[in-house]
Amino acid sequence: MYVYDDGLCLRTIWEVVENYAQEYFIFWNQSSLLFSNFPIRDDFTFLDVGNLPLCDTDFFAREPFFKGGQYSHILDFDMLRLGVKMQEDNPHVGGFEFGVILISEIDKERKNDLRLRELKLDMSSCNPKSDLMNEKLKMMGQDATVENYCFLRFLSDAQRPSSWGADARELAVVLHIQKHAEMLNALPLYWIEDGIIGGLLSKWSSFWENSRFKWGNDRLITYLVNGIAARLYGYRLRRRNLYGFYRQPLVCESGTLEKEELTENVYFVACKKIFPKRFATDYFKFFSERQALRCGVGINDIPTYSDVYPRLSEISEQNSYFMKEIMNFYGKKE
Repeated sequence: MYVYDDGLCLRTIWEVVENYAQEYFIFWNQSSLLFSNFPIRDDFTFLDVGNLPLCDTDFFAREPFFKGGQYSHILDFDMLRLGVKMQEDNPHVGGFEFGVILISEIDKERKNDLRLRELKLDMSSCNPKSDLMNEKLKMMGQDATVENYCFLRFLSDAQRPSSWGADARELAVVLHIQKHAEMLNALPLYWIEDGIIGGLLSKWSSFWENSRFKWGNDRLITYLVNGIAARLYGYRLRRRNLYGFYRQPLVCESGTLEKEELTENVYFVACKKIFPKRFATDYFKFFSERQALRCGVGINDIPTYSDVYPRLSEISEQNSYFMKEIMNFYGKKE
């Protein structure tokens, strides 16, 4: 039996081959490594000429019409539940071994101890107390470890970190996103080019607005100059999108939310990497769209106030808890 001495221990050839096979499977996996509760587009592609394939992850080499991208896997939460599942005999359970898990608005999904206080531990139904998802999160790194390296990352966001239960949140590092500065550009001396083009476009914009109002833009000179301005605008826009970036300040703290452990870092947000339809920040709007389609009124049908002081009938149309309490109180008092 072939044995290799790496200075730490003796490794057999079968052990090395097993580790290599697992690592090659992770490397050569051609579907997305992302599992999320909202769609995220990948832009990687493989280069293969019959030998060792290479994974090309260069975001900046992608054209807008790039066809090699694919979307993240649908995150079936039953895969993360060690206890009771929502779907009995779910075929997806056990299907997740390695990758990146992304959960948006995790506080709404898991809630905190205060919100779960009235929920009883019922092992006959799937709920945040019986699904043992927190226990799974604490242990799932073992499933994704090859040669002491964990091929698993878990990312989530929440409006208020404390709205996520401490039992799971304390496993994480909380990043607070601060307001970023204006866009910068990685091109040397770009500010000269941008200043000249920006100044010309600014002057033309004011003239263009006045021209549209007075003459309707049916003059030849307006048409010609506007064509030049459009080309300058497109050139400037592409230069900004390709080489623009933001310095995004991040304040990091432990998941225990102990403020004395705050540290500050900077993440560089490259426009070409983040914004080419990578994900939709309003992915949840399909619910409001369905509600709007079912509704028989629109903005012009909603009543308006008649004066700066609202009438009692107008206040009653608010369906406000607070206003209802006040009106009931004063109504009884009178």
